[in-house]
Amino acid sequence: MQENQGKKLSFKKILIEAVFIIVLFIITVYCVLKGEDLNEIMGYIEQTNKWYLLVGLALVLVFICMESVIIHYLMKTLNCKLRMRDCIRYSFVGFFVSAITPSASGGQPAQMYFMKKDGIGLSVSTLVLMVVTIAYKFTLVFLSVIMLCFSSSLVLTSIAPVWWIIVLGLILNIVIVTALLLAVFKPVWAKRIIVFSIVKLGKRGLIKNYQRKVSKALRGIAKYSTGSEYLKGHLHVMLNVLLMTVFQRVMLFLVTYVVYRSFRLSGTTAYEIVMLQTLISLAVDNLPLPGGMGATEWLYQIFFVHIMGNLLIPNLLISRAISYYAQIILGAIVTLISFFLKPKHYEEKILLLKKSGDKSKELSC
Repeated sequence: MQENQGKKLSFKKILIEAVFIIVLFIITVYCVLKGEDLNEIMGYIEQTNKWYLLVGLALVLVFICMESVIIHYLMKTLNCKLRMRDCIRYSFVGFFVSAITPSASGGQPAQMYFMKKDGIGLSVSTLVLMVVTIAYKFTLVFLSVIMLCFSSSLVLTSIAPVWWIIVLGLILNIVIVTALLLAVFKPVWAKRIIVFSIVKLGKRGLIKNYQRKVSKALRGIAKYSTGSEYLKGHLHVMLNVLLMTVFQRVMLFLVTYVVYRSFRLSGTTAYEIVMLQTLISLAVDNLPLPGGMGATEWLYQIFFVHIMGNLLIPNLLISRAISYYAQIILGAIVTLISFFLKPKHYEEKILLLKKSGDKSKELSC
């Protein structure tokens, strides 16, 4: 009875999320195209240099596959030797589910599901995806700070109307990265800070069911703290992952520049366009919107209006089609195929994480 009820709730949740995405997509398209001449837009799009658009699609594939390289590299350090094509499959699944769930919340659970299906232990998949998450978040903050410190007058003028959104996005991401690092390296501090904050807000009526929120937060901290010994003993691995993640993120941000060039536009550097795209990602990263849908398009029109001119909307449509919707289509195909693939059961390996004491902690693949 409980199992049937759980399935109904799960189906209901999926249905609600699907309806939400469809409604949000319709509203976004309406707002973007309201008052625009569709024939004129199609005329501009037909005149684009298609070779640049192919380069843009290639950049998206590199972006997705770079996560596969990172997963493969991390698994190797844990003595878990996966096939690269399986890592690529996990990456496509992760990006697809992240793109269709609010705040990209479903990506990693989906990846862990398929990893578990292939016989990879949860302890290993949790640790690997934890490192990927920290690197992904940290890189966005790092790139944003660097680019704000070395921004041009064009960039400052472009973001001026909504500068507070950039500041808010930066603060939120710094808080999240700090919380993740505390959960890994100082779990006791993290527990005290989070429990104190949730209880205080709960007693003031700002958080409902705060006792459950506390339990959930503690479980999350426990999950991240299991990787503490690994990271402390493999800082060079974390550094390599960070460098690879910087390259990965820049590849996706370059799509906007490639699309810009496909319209035979010039005068704005790749650095400036990548900078603006980075700040858009920073601003929408933690919004409860799948793929930042709606918010991304809104900020794009504000940031690039002086750069794109009357080609703003055609540029926006193609840029989002390549960088976001292409991910959804390709990811959906790979995810569907993954459900029918015969699981690959990897041989069990064990990595001993040496602690300061006399015992070791084992992670089995």
